[in-house]
Amino acid sequence: ASTANAGLLSASRFPFAMARDGLAPPAFERVSDRFNTPVLSISLSGGIIVLMIVFLPIDQVAKFGSAFQILVFILVNLALVGFREGAVDDYDPVFTSPLYPWMQIFGMASGFLVLTQVGLVPFAGAAFITAVSVVYFYLYVRPRTDREGAARTGVRQNVSEAALERTRELFGEQQRYDTLVAVTDDTSPETSVDMLRIGMDLSSLRKGEVTVGTFKRVPHRAFTAGDTTSTRVDPPEWATNATTLPIGSNTDERPDGGVQQVSDDAGSGNALSSVDFREIKTEDVGPAIVEYASFEEEEFIVLERRVEELHELYGEGLNEHVLKNAPCGVLLVEDRGFDGADEIAVATNSGTYDPVKLLVADAIAEETGATLTLLQTVPEDVSEERRAVVQEYHDELRRILTVTADSRILETDDRVEGLSRFAESADLLVTTTERRGLRGAVFGRPGDRLVDSVDCTAVMVQPPDERQSGFIQRVLLDRIFGSN
Repeated sequence: ASTANAGLLSASRFPFAMARDGLAPPAFERVSDRFNTPVLSISLSGGIIVLMIVFLPIDQVAKFGSAFQILVFILVNLALVGFREGAVDDYDPVFTSPLYPWMQIFGMASGFLVLTQVGLVPFAGAAFITAVSVVYFYLYVRPRTDREGAARTGVRQNVSEAALERTRELFGEQQRYDTLVAVTDDTSPETSVDMLRIGMDLSSLRKGEVTVGTFKRVPHRAFTAGDTTSTRVDPPEWATNATTLPIGSNTDERPDGGVQQVSDDAGSGNALSSVDFREIKTEDVGPAIVEYASFEEEEFIVLERRVEELHELYGEGLNEHVLKNAPCGVLLVEDRGFDGADEIAVATNSGTYDPVKLLVADAIAEETGATLTLLQTVPEDVSEERRAVVQEYHDELRRILTVTADSRILETDDRVEGLSRFAESADLLVTTTERRGLRGAVFGRPGDRLVDSVDCTAVMVQPPDERQSGFIQRVLLDRIFGSN
């Protein structure tokens, strides 16, 4: 009963305080000259209480008041965590809660537990108040404020710091990267050369080995069905005639860190001496690529991107099978010619950069002498807090990368159009893989639309440790870093 009385008697304070902070119409903060009280706030809250007493049983009114006050306690605990973890410079309380944040977590959890015990009607009323408050915030408060919540700013900073830590760990590892360049009967010689070059650029910095696997489909056999054979072969004609492969570690280095590229057959032969060429005959190419990469413990698979699979809603194409089942990272290459690079654009649609994507771009830039450009979109009405956190994140990334890197934060509500406009001038685009089949049609493919909107060669990277972020995770990162 005491909690109910406290909630009912203090109800008028809420619209009064909200009006003073600009979260409610100014009329609610006007104080009567005669009574020296906020008349409108008291009248509104008192009228609602009278209606509840008239139309609801008195015990339900008491429980509803208790539920409302318990909800306030829960939100106070949440707000305290937001202030402590957020970027509020002036927040310096005299007293700090012991056992933080476990005390606040216990307070919120126990509050929710008590709410479930007060009855269905009070619990439904608390849920209704929460829903109405969210609608009120987006319809009235959000358009009238340019400030960002401390909790959201704090979450964004924590996510950035965690992503930076993962990136530092990956760049600090000395792990070698063996790469499988998967060539099929449908892969053109020009695309095969560019895929091989990307694979060699990726593996050369970590002293890894490159294997070019030519996967040939054979007819179904009745008595040896499912058998896959692998044979070491000489370099194919498209490889021996290539004039744009890296020479290797014995050549002169460019001033900016990249290595020169060969322009004669002798250099090409020298570059191919460290490449293992194999011919794999199989009835099913997709499973064969996955099985070979798993058996040889490859770190990356370089595979040609197949645009036609984007329109296959129910079947499983080659790209989709490898992306879903590969035990390692996957690079899908959309080849439009790649004979060197001065600028490599690294784009992210939302959230933070995946460390593996940055590692791939950094390795190629190191070998080609290119400059990286980090591209990320934010809404046109982005808050200063959000832009500052994203800019700080980019600045830290540039310190981690081993090559020269620029940063562009694009203020646009059309992510694909904004990214493509700035990526158009690059020689290579590095972005993230997208879902194929029905899931891609439902959840969208902004990465694929970006690749299709530029004229340069593109590499879509899927990291080895997480083949695809969950839906909830992507929505949260999108809300934190992406559009409003």
